[in-house]
Amino acid sequence: MSIAIVQVGTGGGLTTTLGAPISATMPAAPKQGNLLLAFCGADTIAASTASGYTNINTFSGNNASAVAAYKYAGASESTTQTAAQTGYAQSQYNLGVVLELSGVAASGGYNAGATPTNASGVSNVFTGPAITSTAAGRGLFAAFIFEDTGNGITGATPSTGWTLLGPYKERGSDASSYPITMYVMHQLGVAAGIYTPALTITGSYAAKASCETIAIAAAPVVAHRRRVSVIYILAP
Repeated sequence: MSIAIVQVGTGGGLTTTLGAPISATMPAAPKQGNLLLAFCGADTIAASTASGYTNINTFSGNNASAVAAYKYAGASESTTQTAAQTGYAQSQYNLGVVLELSGVAASGGYNAGATPTNASGVSNVFTGPAITSTAAGRGLFAAFIFEDTGNGITGATPSTGWTLLGPYKERGSDASSYPITMYVMHQLGVAAGIYTPALTITGSYAAKASCETIAIAAAPVVAHRRRVSVIYILAP
């Protein structure tokens, strides 16, 4: 089967509480068995995966923390998905983005990229850690999370071959509020190989960014056997 993006949910807010939920609201209840892939960001020195989700990668640094986590949707899944929680008790913005994916392998469904780091920036081009697609047909996902001081980021262009989702923003009315801006990029049905995401942003920006990269395995194609019955009639 081929991997497909069914829907994307977003959410966030301003909190002063340690362990405050980072949640996203889905347009519709996720279908049982589909994969929920979450990227969460916070203007904090730490953030962590919430109960019910399995951690893929967590990165804390440069005031743009990143969490990547997943779970398979259960029966009667809620439209509100809480994949992470804040890790610092101060006034900070947080942002969650959850993708519902169909056509994903039922187990062993992902391999993460290199240990997430601050996305390296040369001028206005940011490069994330490389991700290896270990087999053909996988889906690749990368999330760039910026501490967008001054609300200055006005646009972004992904590197060749990547499709951009976003921007997703959680921002205040003043430059001192340290809002969060996230761009999610993907490639679906790729060949086996190594892929490195890069993002060129426009507008003014602070060079504070984190990036998570993940490869998702497609569900195997199931071969169906057909039974054919043959009836012989013998004439007298």
